[in-house]
Amino acid sequence: MENFEENETKIEPEEAQPLDNSNLEQEETQSLEQPKKSAYRTNRWEFHFLHTFGIVFLLFLFFCGVYYSPIAVLGTSMQPTINAKVLSETDDQNNDTVLYRKKSSYNIGDVVIVSNEKDQYIPKTPTQEVDFFIKRVVARPGDTITFHYSGIDGNKIFYIISVKDPNGNPVELNEEENTLEPMFFIKGSSSGYFNYIAPNLENDTLPDEQRKTSIKVSENKYFVMGDNRNHSNDSRHIGQIAYEDICGNVRVVVYNGENVWIALLRSLKESLFGSYNLQLKENL
Repeated sequence: MENFEENETKIEPEEAQPLDNSNLEQEETQSLEQPKKSAYRTNRWEFHFLHTFGIVFLLFLFFCGVYYSPIAVLGTSMQPTINAKVLSETDDQNNDTVLYRKKSSYNIGDVVIVSNEKDQYIPKTPTQEVDFFIKRVVARPGDTITFHYSGIDGNKIFYIISVKDPNGNPVELNEEENTLEPMFFIKGSSSGYFNYIAPNLENDTLPDEQRKTSIKVSENKYFVMGDNRNHSNDSRHIGQIAYEDICGNVRVVVYNGENVWIALLRSLKESLFGSYNLQLKENL
């Protein structure tokens, strides 16, 4: 027993170590400085994408609704410039869409949208109701437009037009760039688009150079015609168009099946690097 007691090691209790709070304080500071990532921060790119898309979409709506207004074109009266793929007046599957805007005045060559909501130009019928129609300006207020006899083929009387400004200076029309085919009307027809210009052109007792009809465009009026001159109900039949009835001139043509963004970029390119031309572009 004595040996056992002598060999027994006496265990001293360890001194209590002071707690080191520096690590805890550092962790608390870091947790305050760097909060946990939320679901919002995890999907931040999605938020930015939707935010950007929303702004672009609203700007596009503003652009189309305020700066430019869109409208679908029906019929064949503006071929080959617009609706080149349309097969008939009742074909509404291949129509083009245009964007237009209001101007303080319009120049020769401008393609314009005209309001007919009061039936002031084209009377409403049981089978037809025309609220708007599209034509090209060929004479401005104060201009004089003249229809000249140019020949006859069977019952078709062909003619050409010329325009002079208020000072009597000739105005270039560039007819060959826009029209579908040579203009004519049917001899002796009692109905149609050209009744009030036909009598002078049909007068066989006059020399060719005197077989013409001249019309001076009134103040605040425009003389408009379709590019498909032989199948267009325009100022040759319905008379001159008042400025207040013109909704605007066409600035962008979205051809059937074409992306609207491509059309806008094409219009921007042509505005920056060349005068805008509404002729058909076949390889876009």
